Amino acid sequence: MPLSLQSASAPCVQATGDNATPALPFITQPMSIMVDLVRGCAAVAVLIGHAVALKIYTGPFPLSEMLQHNAVMVFFVLSGLVISSSLRNNQYSLPDYAIARAARILPVSVPAIFFASGCYALAQWLGYPNFSATGYPILNVRSFVTPLFFLSETAYGAGPVWDRPYWSLCYEETYYALFGCAMLMRGPRRFLACLVIAAVAGIKILLLAPVWLMGMGLTYYGTGVHVSLRTGMICLLLAAVGALAITHFAWHGSVAVLAYGGWTVNDAGPSQYFLTDYALGLMIALGFIGLRPISTALCLQLRRVERPIRALAGFSFTLYLFHWPLFCLMRASGLTCGHSVPAFIGVLTATLAASALLAMVTEHRRTAVRRILRQLVGMASTPTARASE
Repeated sequence: MPLSLQSASAPCVQATGDNATPALPFITQPMSIMVDLVRGCAAVAVLIGHAVALKIYTGPFPLSEMLQHNAVMVFFVLSGLVISSSLRNNQYSLPDYAIARAARILPVSVPAIFFASGCYALAQWLGYPNFSATGYPILNVRSFVTPLFFLSETAYGAGPVWDRPYWSLCYEETYYALFGCAMLMRGPRRFLACLVIAAVAGIKILLLAPVWLMGMGLTYYGTGVHVSLRTGMICLLLAAVGALAITHFAWHGSVAVLAYGGWTVNDAGPSQYFLTDYALGLMIALGFIGLRPISTALCLQLRRVERPIRALAGFSFTLYLFHWPLFCLMRASGLTCGHSVPAFIGVLTATLAASALLAMVTEHRRTAVRRILRQLVGMASTPTARASE
């Protein structure tokens, strides 16, 4: 889920009647605040869902066990939208694009692997038991190195230990690479590069690529959909109702299709819900279409709360990759909340605060990392991108 939107100081976008100006990009200034709000809320949803899944909290929980998975699908659509918007708004070369992506991802992904491995090693040293909910139970060279190159979810990948959410980063890295090569390369090299990337990734990762592409579709085709405020509210309502229905039937529909194709849920891994994830992706995209006129109508209100929204979104990537090893260490040591709601809220608040502090030395360093990467490859500095990376 490594994506962000730059804070803009431009005034609220004006609309003609109830319809947004056709010439505007999909991510207008007020929409960028709304997108960051969605991103921050999705990260918190993953945090809550994983705390329940790892039994940090074992009390009553009214939400679906699909909460965290569906939040990742929100990230996929958001990723396709933001990355394609960035590429469309800036004159990138392929090296520019690669450095922008690396500068955004590496300051968080590399420390996260070391952090998760350190938590696991500490637990082993203290004699705490491992447990099956960790996903990857063995720390070795393979489970440490393959995540560094985002190969964990390929047929020959493994790890990282104690950081199960890392799977989605490996998926997204594949989509970034395919999208960059498809858009910025020409001739036979483009086809060959995409073919090699797809072959390395494998069918499991490619199964969820259409969800990411739905976000890209909003960038290139969403601006042609002129939606009034009333229609936008209807779109948002339909998206919410549709997402709830899809969540209810997610397991049953996908398993049936996998079985028909000779696959098991273990073969598909995180892609086991791919069939209903496509439908969910459409609902998420419909929701963003609805949010666009709503964000314009609520522009002044959004500007008033822009700072906390940007702050939450600004450490959401760190939160996403660092909370699981923290929860695993808590679970292994027996420090759980049980049925206590106040204790659960305290753990969530402490994790949010810790992630905000960690972000100061991870994702907030992406500008410095980009400068270093450009110096390493001998590229001159370029102005800051108008759409975030």
